[in-house]
Amino acid sequence: MILLVGVVIPAFLAFQMFNGRSNIITRKKYIFMTGEYKPHAWYWEFLKMYLKLLIMCCLTFYEYDIPNKVKCFSVRIIIFYALVIVTHFKLFFK
Repeated sequence: MILLVGVVIPAFLAFQMFNGRSNIITRKKYIFMTGEYKPHAWYWEFLKMYLKLLIMCCLTFYEYDIPNKVKCFSVRIIIFYALVIVTHFKLFFK
């Protein structure tokens, strides 16, 4: 069930958006997910979803075995790389 909600459904939505990215009706249908991004960065919302999933997995799997400093460091590394990607590719409208 977790795999369905966390991977399959977002992948299906991304596939539909990729196939209909030139169709104005499809773009209006998914504007709530892609409205804040530039047209070439329509996929970034899905990357943000997977980034949040990765952070939750890090915090969950490292809950008992690893000290809090390591958990915080791994989450900070993930967030830092996401910030570098966003600033490098300029994905948002001004």
